[in-house]
Amino acid sequence: MLSVVAKSKGRISHIIIYSIDRFSRSGAEAIAIASDLKKQGITILSVTQPADTSTSAGSLQQNIQLIFSQYDNDQRREKSMAGTKEQLLKGNWVTRPPMGFDRVTVNGESKIVVNKTGKLLRQAFLWKAEGLAYETIRQRLEAQGLRLYPQHLSRIFQNVFYCGLLKHEALAGKVVAGNQELLVSRELFKKVNQLLATNHHHYQHQPENDHL
Repeated sequence: MLSVVAKSKGRISHIIIYSIDRFSRSGAEAIAIASDLKKQGITILSVTQPADTSTSAGSLQQNIQLIFSQYDNDQRREKSMAGTKEQLLKGNWVTRPPMGFDRVTVNGESKIVVNKTGKLLRQAFLWKAEGLAYETIRQRLEAQGLRLYPQHLSRIFQNVFYCGLLKHEALAGKVVAGNQELLVSRELFKKVNQLLATNHHHYQHQPENDHL
């Protein structure tokens, strides 16, 4: 919308919205955008929260509404994250499961189970544990109808969800046991990741460099 407005060359005079929080929930950033639009001769008009922004008092009123929109958004996020954390601590994954899993309802209860793709990924874990190269595994999977890049395979092999654990930003670094169906055992997962740790083809990162 802002891109269209910028190219309008004075043909647009108003942006009409239902309420201020429908325009933005970013607080200070939204105030800056509103100020920039005002310089272009464009007024933000809220149907349910009218304010005469041609006056200093009206502009202040609108800015306060924008700040409160951010406050409301932050509160919603805190409540959402608290609920997410509570479910995760119970072992329940609340968002879309990764590749290889489906969410199904059994007797009114939601479960995450391994699907057809997951069975192929299980075989990929076994192949990697045997020491096969990424390209060999990729070719074997593609021959069975599953096309993945080596980088994607690497992320899958390092995702603890596949061995029955949960890791999420809401847990602040904590890893908990999940209720999802196991795709691989923790022993197999550990073996694969030990092989990855000794893979010298991975990039080596130097955290400090005096020359730089």
